[in-house]
Amino acid sequence: MKQTTIYKAIMLALALTLSTPAMAAPPEDDGAGEDADAGEGGDVAEDISDEEAAEDDILLVIDLPVAADEAREAGLDEAELDEALDAAETGAVSPATMTEVLDDEAEETKTKGKRKAFGQWVKLQIAAGVRGPELAAKIKERKEDLAEMSDEDKAELEVKIKELGDKHRKRRKAVHAKRKAMKAEGKEIKLAGKDRHDKMMIKAAKRHAVAKKKYKAAKAKHKAKHRGQGEAMEAKADKMEAKADKLENKADKMEAKADKLENKADKLENKADKMEAKADGKGKGKGPGPKGPKGKKGQ
Repeated sequence: MKQTTIYKAIMLALALTLSTPAMAAPPEDDGAGEDADAGEGGDVAEDISDEEAAEDDILLVIDLPVAADEAREAGLDEAELDEALDAAETGAVSPATMTEVLDDEAEETKTKGKRKAFGQWVKLQIAAGVRGPELAAKIKERKEDLAEMSDEDKAELEVKIKELGDKHRKRRKAVHAKRKAMKAEGKEIKLAGKDRHDKMMIKAAKRHAVAKKKYKAAKAKHKAKHRGQGEAMEAKADKMEAKADKLENKADKMEAKADKLENKADKLENKADKMEAKADGKGKGKGPGPKGPKGKKGQ
């Protein structure tokens, strides 16, 4: 199976697997068996106990996306998360183990603050053969100040992780085969990690409730903003309309005033005409002219 396929598949299938955890089955090739070293050259199947095969950690496998979200929320960088998951896939570390690792890293980050080099730290632990619950337990001992690695050292680390992964992947298949046989025989198979699973579901529910509340608040704010903008635009339109009405009233008043002035001008013109006509009438009349000086009688 292609590197990181199981991890990506788990991330994408979260909704389905969470809805039916009791019915979910471990993946055929890269599923959820507990990882441990097998003896070199020995029969892997003979080294697997009934107790180990009876512990099915599918609950923690399907919790991986939840743990990843919790780690992101706590402040783990996406690049660090990807580096750690890539190394886990290459080294055949169970997704269930990585769920525990990420869950504990999230808690440590919340308590101690954001830390660097998570991906490199996971790689070094896997290369050193640290697996299962021990890997998650070491999270509390994790320190940031890791030595800088050369490109050559990084390449050697990748090779070692791959070699260990090939060996552990064989053991994982053997565990699944034995578990399948035990189921067929009617033997009890236990769901491992249920306590952690339940706690993670509670944390996830709280986180989702907070996110939902923030979303609703943002949505209400968005609506209020647009509603306020609409009301402001409507009020502005009302003001402009009122201003237009005032200008129209003012124009009507000015027009009325102009009419009055025009009427007054007409009256003045009529009066002037009458005065002129009267003056003309006096000049053409036959009344006695002005009296001359009195002459002497007989003159």
